[in-house]
This record gives sequence, C-alpha cells and structure tokens, in this order.
Amino acid sequence: MLIKVSKDIVIFEKSEFHTIEGTSIWFHGYFFVNDTPYTYKTAADYIYTAYKDNKLKEVISWCNGVFSIVILDENEKNIIVANDRYGFDQLFYTSGKGMFIIGTNIWEVASNLEKPKINIAAARELALFRYVLSGHTLINNISEILPASIYRFNYSDNEIKESRAEYWQFSYQPGVYTLNNAIETVEDTLLKIIGKFQKGLFQGKNIGINHTGGIDSRYILGLVLKNGFPKENIQLHTFGDRQSEDITIVRALADKAGIGFNACIFDDPFFDFYRKESVEESTSELGFTCAYYQAYGAIKISEQYKGIDYLLTGSDGFFVGLMTNKTLFSLSNIEELTDYIYFKNRPILQPSKYNEIFSDRIIPDEAELKSRIYSNLKTYYTDNISSFFNWTLRNRLRKYIMSINKLLDKNTFLLLPYYDYDFVDLMAHLPEEALFGQYAYINAMYRLNFSNELEKFRYIPVEKRTIKMQNEEFSIHLNHLTIFQKVIKKLFVLPDKNDTYTMFKTFRYHFPEVMNLIKPLLYSDSELINSAKIPKFLYKHRRREYFIKHGMPAILTVLQAEHIIKTLQTN
Repeated sequence: MLIKVSKDIVIFEKSEFHTIEGTSIWFHGYFFVNDTPYTYKTAADYIYTAYKDNKLKEVISWCNGVFSIVILDENEKNIIVANDRYGFDQLFYTSGKGMFIIGTNIWEVASNLEKPKINIAAARELALFRYVLSGHTLINNISEILPASIYRFNYSDNEIKESRAEYWQFSYQPGVYTLNNAIETVEDTLLKIIGKFQKGLFQGKNIGINHTGGIDSRYILGLVLKNGFPKENIQLHTFGDRQSEDITIVRALADKAGIGFNACIFDDPFFDFYRKESVEESTSELGFTCAYYQAYGAIKISEQYKGIDYLLTGSDGFFVGLMTNKTLFSLSNIEELTDYIYFKNRPILQPSKYNEIFSDRIIPDEAELKSRIYSNLKTYYTDNISSFFNWTLRNRLRKYIMSINKLLDKNTFLLLPYYDYDFVDLMAHLPEEALFGQYAYINAMYRLNFSNELEKFRYIPVEKRTIKMQNEEFSIHLNHLTIFQKVIKKLFVLPDKNDTYTMFKTFRYHFPEVMNLIKPLLYSDSELINSAKIPKFLYKHRRREYFIKHGMPAILTVLQAEHIIKTLQTN
C-alpha cells in the first residue's frame, strides 16, 4: 500500500482499497466486536460508518484485534490512519513542502524522497539493539505510525497538517487474585479467545499452528485441541535443520495428537543463511526493524502456508509475565526506570567494543542512548510498571519481535491470540506474585497440556525451557523457580559440536567459508562501519553465540540498509 499526495494530486493503487460513497478505505488484519469477527470488506464498512458518524476514536478503542486502517477522504482532503493497541502493522510516512507519502514498505517511501539520507542516531541504535527507538526510522524525515493512535493528515492549501490522538495505554492495576484463581482465569480467558476464533472464523477451514517446540506454541496447540477443533483440519508448522530440537519436538507432538505436521528443512551446514541474497531478501522485506536472523526462517516457511486458511502463532505471547521481575517492581522513579530499560535492552556487546569497527560518526555513547530512552519515557510516564510496558510495546516489542509477522501472513491469515485485548487486560490486573516467572501462565499451560485428555504430551519436552516429567509426582503448582533454575543450567552451557543452533555452529566451525559468503556485503564505501576491520572483529567474537545470532546480523543489516539508501540517492 502506498499513497502519494502532491499539490492536490493523489496517487494510490485503488484495487487495494474499498471504496464506499467516494471514501477509500485500506484495511489489513482483523478485529472482533462482541465476539463478531470483522475482516476485509466487513471491517471497512464498520470503520466507514464510525468515521462518517464522527465516532472513529470511540469505535477503534473497542475493536479487539490486530489491524491497520487508512481512510482517504478526497472530498475533505484528509488521510486518516488508525491501528490496534500494539501497532503490529508497520506504516511509514513523510511529509513536508506540500508533499505527503505513506506506505507499508519503508524503501518504497524512501524511493520517493529527493535525496534520502541515513539517520545516524538510528543506525547506532540498530547496530547496538537490533531496533530503533520510538517513532524514528533509519532514514531521515521518515517516521513510523505509533501504536494505539489515530492520525489525521490534512493536505488542503498545499500544506500538510498533522495531528495525532492516542486512545489507549497499558495501565497496571493489580486486582485481588489468589494464585489458584489467577491460574484458572488465565486458562479460562485463553480458552474463550480460541473458542471465539473457532466459532467466528474456523468453521470448515484449515488452520495452522506455528510451533517452535516452546511454551507459547505448546499452549496454543493445547487450547485448540481442548476446544474440540477437528484434528484433520489442524497442521503444525516449524522450521530448522534436520537435527534441530524444535523439529524433533513438534514432530512428536503431531504424532501423539494425530494431526498434520509440516517442517521446512534448511541446508546443513547452514550456508544459505549467510549468502548475500538471503540477507538482501530479508532486509528488503523488513526494512530496518529487525536483523535478518528472525526474518530468514519466516521467509523460507511462508510458501508452505498456502493451503492454510488461518495461522495461529504465539510470537512472544506472554510479554507481560515474561518481562516481569522483582527488580522492576522495586524501582522508585523515572531515572531508575531509564537505567533499568537500558540494562534490559543493553547492547549485544559493550559500546566500547564497537569502537573497533564503527566510524567516528556512529561511535555509541551510553549517556546519549539513556537520554533518548528518558526523553521517550517522559512523554507518557505515569508509574514505573505501566511506563515500562508502554515503552516495551512502543519500542522493542513491535520494532524487533513483531516485525516478522508481516512475512508470515503473505500466504495465509495470521491470528495472534496472546494479543487479544481480553488476555492483555487480564495480565494488567494480576498481582505481582502471579506474574513473576510467568507463574500463572506457565502453571495454566502445564495443567492443560500435561493432564486429562492431553496427558499424552507429558513426556515430550518443551524446547530449552524445562524438563521431561517422568513420574506421577508432577504438580501444576510446581515451584516456577525450580523450573527456571534448571532452565538456566540448560541454557548457559558452553557451545560444542552438538549445539542445536546450526546457524551459530556453521559460523564457528566454518568461519573461512562463511566470510567468503558475506564478503560481498562488506561494502568498502561505508561511512558508518569500517568494513575492512569487520573480518577480524567477527573472528575475535566468533565464540559469542548471542553476538553471532543477533549482533553480527544487525551490523550486516546496517551495511545493507546503507547500500540501499546510497542506491536510492543515485537514482
């Protein structure tokens, strides 16, 4: 989707819009109102009525789902943009000098600028954190639509007038729950959400479940089976190398449940991941928000969704509990919260390490980064807990983790049950002890997936998060600290040749071959990173798995983005 406005001339692809009484509406995603689903034209009709009745803000606030809306009213010379609470869909815009452009692909928007230039501060953040803070982007003068917002761009009188209204913020207000009651409410809420999907959307359809072998996707599988959806219409999807733990676990689950299984097998050794073409494909799809480590698998598997009507995924589903700990609850002011956020999102390597390859223009500065976090926080600061999750939603979560979702729904219809408003609102009301260590969520998952009719899953391990249950002494109230002590022991083992992350193993044990593959990406004319020093830098840090999985792809993404921008400048 792309709209260009210049001197009252509006250019857009009309086939992508629904036209109602002269007003054009672009809608992507879905929402429910009173458990009734709205998609495509039904959603556009619903939104159009709200717009014409001057009730758009009120109506949008109760549209429960994942969606983006663009309303083009040429009579009033208005472009209205609205989205869900979390801003899953990324929309980019630029305005000035009587010109306005908005679109879903940042490079397409940038190609319409006279001389696009890289945003140095944003490039620094991308290289360090894998995402860019707030509404900024990697390109000067291009902004990103913020979540839970309604924008109005008026293009009358050859001047673009912009306004924004925010209709929701995360607010932590704990209620009175016992731990048992919290567990029961989590399970009941998620069962109702899946039941709503099944009743409103799934009838007679094929559904897929993205399954990593981990907790979130295991729970979605259990919820679907508990709701009694026909097994012949369910298929589990995963990807990885032939020996990966994910594929072994998901295949075992599919066999036990008697449902379909589909795996996308990558080459071994994992050279394709490092090829120039793979990096370019992912970078062109995602723009600047995510290093290609996350995008690679999503792109490879998306073709296999063509026979799936709806795809369920648990992408970082339980973000509230996942990021809750006693340290967060002990903070007393915005300054401490700023330090905490910086620490939790700290660079993959210490900033001083990057001085070995960064040019003077991009050498990171801890004080500057904290200042940018503080300034962003200050605009919506209330209390530390609410503000932390609002910051997470506006920055790390949507910019880094959520950004691959648009790759997943190219050939199917993506649904995200963990971002249903009812579930997130419940999380905002659970007491600390029910959130710490994901206590209520994990115990609800274990109660569903390891008891009664789903007890057959009991001896299939959960990927890198817990242990097999080997006796009848298992309790759904098993102390979560016991689980996570064992998790830590399993996660932080020294890598060896049996390491399940083939991408990292390939880099470490085939370093010369990998360097030949990524050599074309190391452009000698980079103004940000000293390309000549990168081989030595990567060799020096080749044993750091976290850096190789996240830091190295982020650096290569910056280089690739810089190359794209320079290409646009010369066209």
